[in-house]
Amino acid sequence: MGIVIFSADYKTNVLNSDGSSNVVYDVSGKSSSLYLTDYQFYARYQNTGAVVSGVVTSNVLVDVSYE
Repeated sequence: MGIVIFSADYKTNVLNSDGSSNVVYDVSGKSSSLYLTDYQFYARYQNTGAVVSGVVTSNVLVDVSYE
């Protein structure tokens, strides 16, 4: 069991299968009041293998960098 994070704007998986991200919010040419805002994401559980009984523990870290 794993957690998949999706961009609410693009309706796509935020992480590629190798763990890298390909969701980019282009803020070039926008004033700070337009790009310093909330960006919505949602998460869901996704089966990543055979299901067996046991405890499910999940941690999610969303890391943001500005260039």
